[in-house]
Order: sequence, then C-alpha cells, then structure tokens
Amino acid sequence: MIYNIVKRTCEVTIMKLTEYLHDQLKFLNDQMNSAKKDKDETMQYLVDSKITEVKLILEALQKGIIDEA
Repeated sequence: MIYNIVKRTCEVTIMKLTEYLHDQLKFLNDQMNSAKKDKDETMQYLVDSKITEVKLILEALQKGIIDEA
C-alpha cells in the first residue's frame, strides 16, 4: 500500500511537471511570435534556445531518462 501511495505521488508530480513544461512551451511560442513580429533576432535566438531546452526535458521525462527523484 505504501508503495502504491509513493508511486501515485510520483506520477502526480511528474504530471504536474509535464503540465508546467507544456505551459512554458505555450508561453515561449507566444514570445517567439512576438519576437518575429518585432523582427527581434536576439530574442528569437534566446526563445528558440529555451524552447529546445523544454522539449528535451519533456522528451527525457517521457522516455524515463529523468524523473522527479
């Protein structure tokens, strides 16, 4: 029973992290659109870097390469 509680807690934590990362992607995509509209190449570069970072973290979570521990 304790194992199931711990397992469920980890699943919820990972779900919350995944939700947070998806929210970050939405925010970053909005920032990228704004930077493109303003023709701000520096901001586009910075935002693109963060988008790549978030996507790599999501991929690692999905593959089980990283976890919340």
